[in-house]
Amino acid sequence: MQRIRRDSSEIRVLVQNARPARNTVDDLLQTRLRSDTGAWVPLTTVAEVNGGYVAGMKHRLNGQTVNTVAAAIDRSVVSPVEVAQAVTEQMVPLLAQKYPSVQVSFGGELEEMGEIQGGLLRALLLATVLIYVLMAVPLKSYSQPFIILAIIPFGFVGAAIGHLIMGLPLSLFSFFGMLALTGVVVNDSLVLITRYNQNRTSGMDVIAALHEAGIGRFRAIFLTTATTVIGLLPLLTETSEQAQYLIPAAASLAFGEIFGTALMLILVPVLIAIGDDIHTAVFPGDVAATAQNSEV
Repeated sequence: MQRIRRDSSEIRVLVQNARPARNTVDDLLQTRLRSDTGAWVPLTTVAEVNGGYVAGMKHRLNGQTVNTVAAAIDRSVVSPVEVAQAVTEQMVPLLAQKYPSVQVSFGGELEEMGEIQGGLLRALLLATVLIYVLMAVPLKSYSQPFIILAIIPFGFVGAAIGHLIMGLPLSLFSFFGMLALTGVVVNDSLVLITRYNQNRTSGMDVIAALHEAGIGRFRAIFLTTATTVIGLLPLLTETSEQAQYLIPAAASLAFGEIFGTALMLILVPVLIAIGDDIHTAVFPGDVAATAQNSEV
């Protein structure tokens, strides 16, 4: 291509073969060049032609060349986390062995998931502290909020079991469901402990107070769990593509509440009884004073 100025204008002159004569690599190799003697000779007689791949453009990040590999994942077959794990365990070691200078990092949805999971962890820690403070004030106890918070991990275990039963991979929305589950489990435990404290104030011993609290609050706790799970059933059984993103959150909340409520009705009374035994062993004088006040 050459540019020629004509008067005040610039004209671009491009000389090329006809399209049928420049469609293949063989057409290029058959190109004839004029030698210094004026004879026309094939390109291959005066030049050595080698083929290779050259990127149309280069992307750089922090001064380093970046190659992006993208893929569309069928979530009904595999989850993004499983793909990332397979790439990390199978492909990355091979690349590192063959190209030691190559660094592999995940972007897109996986990068966002990492950032959001870090934010969710901080949110969970903050929520735990706030829940403890809000429960310690009305309960007038430093130990009972710990008993309530100890049930939360069991709800998370139930959420994970629910994903296993339904064949769902853990995803970002699963963690959202677990955060919502925290409030429900805490509420059920608080209902039980509040009734226990009322029974103790009225003069019942520990075992009798726990027994009456479990029976008296069982219906309220059961109905809370049953109505929540039944309300989530339509979403859990939905097959549309739009609902697939929300099903993990619903599974975390439904199965976590079923599992957490069942364990809460057993573990909360057990932990309260253990705590009372420890308090009796450490502070026997408080127990004697409490007994005298009850008799009076």
